Order: sequence, then C-alpha cells, then structure tokens
Amino acid sequence: MSLLDLPSELIVAISHLLDDEYCINSFLQTCKRLFLLLNHSLYEHNVRFSHACALEWAAKNGYEATARFALQAGASPNARFYENWLPMALACIHGHADVVKLLLANGVDPDTSEGWCHLDELAYEPEGDDDGCPMILAAGNGHESIVKLLVSHGASPDIRFVRANGSREEFRALNVAAERGHLSIVKYLLQVGCDINIPGWAGDSILSDAAKGGYVALVQFLLQVKPDIESPPSTALSCAAAEGHLEIVDIILNHWAIHTPLIDIPIYPIIAATRSRHKAVVMRLQRSMNLEGLVSSGDIDDNIHKHLFLLSASWGWEHLIQKLLDRGCPIRFEPPQSICQFRSHQKK
Repeated sequence: MSLLDLPSELIVAISHLLDDEYCINSFLQTCKRLFLLLNHSLYEHNVRFSHACALEWAAKNGYEATARFALQAGASPNARFYENWLPMALACIHGHADVVKLLLANGVDPDTSEGWCHLDELAYEPEGDDDGCPMILAAGNGHESIVKLLVSHGASPDIRFVRANGSREEFRALNVAAERGHLSIVKYLLQVGCDINIPGWAGDSILSDAAKGGYVALVQFLLQVKPDIESPPSTALSCAAAEGHLEIVDIILNHWAIHTPLIDIPIYPIIAATRSRHKAVVMRLQRSMNLEGLVSSGDIDDNIHKHLFLLSASWGWEHLIQKLLDRGCPIRFEPPQSICQFRSHQKK
C-alpha cells in the first residue's frame, strides 16, 4: 500500500508528527492531493508556532494568496513578530495594493495614526526613510493606488502623525509626498481637501521641500495652484540655491518678478549657494539682487554687510569690496553665526 492510499485523516495525523512547518511544506509539495489536504494545516502550524510570520512575509513581499491562507488559518490581521511594522504598514510601504485590500476586508482600521510600528525606544531612528501610518507610508513611497484605496475605506487623507521619540515632530501625507516629489499624489491629496498651507520639512511650506528636492514640475504646480504659497523672503529659494537647482531658482525668481513687484531678495539664498559652491546659481542670484543697494544702506557693522564682505571676497567682487571699505566696513570681525561653516568656492 502506498502513502496516497491511506485515508485522508491518517495522512493529516502523520503530518502532525512532523517536526516543523518546513517538513510539512516539503511533504505537501510532493503531489496535488497532499497540497490540497495539508496546506491549511501548514498555515495553522505557522500561526500556532511561528507567530503567523507567513502573514508578515506575504505583506512585505506582495503575496496576496499567502496572506489569505494565513488569515483563513486564524492569523490576526495585525500579527507581528519578526518585522517592526504591522502587516498593513508593510504592504503600504512596499506598494502591495492586493494585500492592503485583503487586510481592509479583514477588519484592519487604516484611520489611526499610532501603533503601526513597534521599535525599542533605544533603537528608534527618527531619520529613517519611513515613518507614520498607512496613509503617510503609502504617500511617501509613491503608491497612489493605495492612497486612493485607503481614502475609499475611510482613512483621512489629512491624518497627522506625531513621532513618539521625544521630538514631537508632526507630519502628514501631503508634506511627505511633496518632500519625495510625488506630484500625482500631491495633486490628489489637494483634490480631496488637504491643506496646501501646512509646514514643510525643509522650510515654511511644502514648496521648500519640492525646491530642495529639485522637483521642477512639483514646484511649478504649487506656484500655479497658490502663487503666494511662500512670500519673500522665502526659504524655498534658499533650499533650491543650497542644492544647486538652477532651474528652480530661475522659476522662483521669475514667479516673484510677476507676482511680487519690486522684491528685495534677501542675501541668504546667495550665501547658501556659495557654501555649496554652486557658481551658476550664485551668478543668477547676483544678477537679480541689488547688492550695491545693500552696501549703501543700513548699519555697515551689521551681519548683512559682514555676509556681503565675505561673499565679495570669496567670489572676487572687487568693486563691492571697495564700496564696503569706502563705507567703513571693518576688515577684521568675528564671522556671523549663520556662516560659521562658510567656505570659499575656490577650496577643494
């Protein structure tokens, strides 16, 4: 008599005597009958003795069938042991919409901001690439279909997440999507009612985040939707200048020329570009700034004139150096705190 001639109940009883799920898995893969007979037992074993890790693996790697088998075998939809994230969060991070849909159907509530990640406080890394709740995780990783799926199941697109590591740093899906340059998600979130005026990571608004990241199309879109999203003096211009994004510097300057006549551009963007040695950006800003007007106005001993003296020396602007000296600018002074890290563009 062969093994397959045995009654099903006896084969199942034999499978229960195997040491672990790896042995059960090898056993059931020998033929279709054993697979159909023992597959459920395999997942029950995983739930009882391996903390339902099959569900974690399926959520992370996008295997909807595996996730479904685990849930049918009694796994909690919030099972977690080997991963830091709950299954829903893993599926949102990695962009597995089918798994997200399955977990939603099994009762996972996406509209809560806490409890998705379990990290020891000492191991918490606030600068990690991913943080937050499902909506924020999906938006930050560019998974628009999942963002829409979550909204359709009652998740707030404007949900706030506050880091619990002591910083109390707060963020939302919109500023995370803007910081990572996901234009289509930014458009969708604004369409469903998110507030464009929320603070950004890098500066006063999400425009600063887009400028810092070099996302030209996103910068253009934000300025089109809300021309006064940042009024000068603007951190967005400084962010673009510091990163050497000449095209974005051009876009912001041209936008201001139309929407904010007679603007006096602050000196900080040109300092940022000089620190990073972006000569083309410095030259573009110089053409747009009234540096000679700065020389002749205000207290010659203030920080603006000290900044300007250092800039002029760094770039060889002899005419400005002469004008500053003629006004009595001191040649010996403690560098302003804001440029203590100042380095000449000529240094390697």
